[in-house]
Amino acid sequence: MSSGEVATMLGVSEATLSRWRFEGSGPQYLKLGARRKSVVSYRREDVLSYLQECERQATACRSGSE
Repeated sequence: MSSGEVATMLGVSEATLSRWRFEGSGPQYLKLGARRKSVVSYRREDVLSYLQECERQATACRSGSE
């Protein structure tokens, strides 16, 4: 899945996803390609797993905040 698709699914901006990647939080992701031309991609099962974890953590989850 693209960053845009995941951002829409989680109800956050792409900038928030980028910040989460930098901070080491949010759903797991893949970085494909050369360093400067890399593409960030997400596996659907990783995003769904992240959502399940958030469901259990309730207020500790950051998926609904920016």
